[in-house]
Order: sequence, then structure tokens, then C-alpha cells
Amino acid sequence: MARDPQAMEILASASEYLSGQDTLSMDWFVSFDVVVDGREKITYMRSGANLLQREVGFYGYSEFGDETREYFFDGSQFQIFDVEENAYVSAEINGDFDNLADRLSETYDIRLPIWQVMSSEPRGELLDRATSAAYVGTTRLAGREAHHLAFSNYDSDWQIWISTDVDRPELMMIVGTDPYTQGWPQYRAYFTNWDFDPEIPEGVFTYVPDEHADLMAWPVPEDVTILGERN
Repeated sequence: MARDPQAMEILASASEYLSGQDTLSMDWFVSFDVVVDGREKITYMRSGANLLQREVGFYGYSEFGDETREYFFDGSQFQIFDVEENAYVSAEINGDFDNLADRLSETYDIRLPIWQVMSSEPRGELLDRATSAAYVGTTRLAGREAHHLAFSNYDSDWQIWISTDVDRPELMMIVGTDPYTQGWPQYRAYFTNWDFDPEIPEGVFTYVPDEHADLMAWPVPEDVTILGERN
């Protein structure tokens, strides 16, 4: 399959739109498959919300099973707070959000929830590595009209749904498929409530532990990227 120019142009436009926003927030819901004993697929779910103010800070919230995590970054300090255990980890990391994502991946083997769509260059993950692209057509998703795009390379296949609103080409859904694992497990990310002028509460990017909170060693949590690759 060739790289269809219409599909490439639509996703490039959406990527540029996201990267051009100084602030953004969204709610997200993720489901992903794990193949057990080479046969049975078990589906897990995560949900949360992200808030980013470029060059200032990031806040994230996620629920996975009975575990709740909050993520704080103020440009110099990054922390993950385990709500149920009242425990946290902390690291000095300077720079912008992209530097934070790179440092966490390289140093701690950790991925922030839905970090790719908040990057200053989301097309690198969503578009540039595609060796084939197709424009499937338009459809309706939760009552909104969306472009349906399909991409692939040697390692994976992924589909993306983007709003047809030319002034707000928002990402609506991403589905990634692993074609080399029996059962073809998938990763599905749904995005709602995009806001590009959100209220930024004072102190939202900084975590202040209470006197009973425990400072813990860095964990290596299991996570999934938006294209279905595990850490």
C-alpha cells in the first residue's frame, strides 16, 4: 500500500494543530489486549485526564484497576503520586514536556499517559514512521463526523479518527494492532473534551506531599503506548 496523500495531509494538519496549542487538556479512555498462553485475549482498561501548558508544566491523572496515579511536572521537578498508598516518587528534571518524556523513557523506562499526542512534534509518532497510509472515508463517532485513516509499517498497524472540523481537527480515536502476536492484540485510545483554553489552577503542576506521605524508590510500571507497544 502506498502513502495516500489525502490521509497524510489530514493527519499532518491535525498534528500541526495540536503542536501549535500553547495549552491543552483532554479526557482519555484506553483499552488494551493481553494474550494469555498464546491464545486467550484479556482486555484491560485505563482512564484519565491530561493538562499541559507548554514551557510551564504538566498534570496527569490516571485510573487502572483499583490504582490511581497523579503526575506532576513544573519544569524542574517531576513526581508520581500513588493516591491509595499516599506515596510518591520524585526526580529533578529540567526542561519542557518533550525533555521530560525523553528522560523518563531513557532513565526510568516509563511512558507518561498519552504522551505522544501532547508532544511538540506528534507527527513523529503518528505519521512519519508510516510506510503506508490510506484514507478509508468519513464516519460518525459519538455523534461527530470524523475522517477514518489507516497506517502501517513493518512492525505495526494503526488507525486514526480525526474530526472533519477544519478549524479544530481534533484526534478522536486511535487503534493500534500488533500483527505479529497471535490473536492480533489491539490498543484503543479514545479522546474527549478537548480544551485548548483550559483553566489552569494555581499550583496544579506542583505536588506538595502531606506529612504522612512516603517517599518511595522509582517503580517500573507496565504501560502501553498509543500504538500498542509495551514498555
